[in-house]
Amino acid sequence: ETLQRYMKLAPVVDGVEGVYVKTEGLGKSAYKLVGNVPANGKAPGGLLRHKGWKAEKVDLPTAAPAGGQLVPAEIEVE
Repeated sequence: ETLQRYMKLAPVVDGVEGVYVKTEGLGKSAYKLVGNVPANGKAPGGLLRHKGWKAEKVDLPTAAPAGGQLVPAEIEVE
């Protein structure tokens, strides 16, 4: 619930796992090749094994004020 409040996650590749996908158009850091990878480290595509995740939106609270305090301590006097 907290994660959904501050972040919107989306798949890197919006496809069906187990289906052939092309690497064309994807940034080099958006995917990693696994399995029988050619010596040059490049391939036109392969079977999608994991869609990956990216943060489409990050809406975190503003930085803490000087001293790092977010909320003061409560001390009850008796």
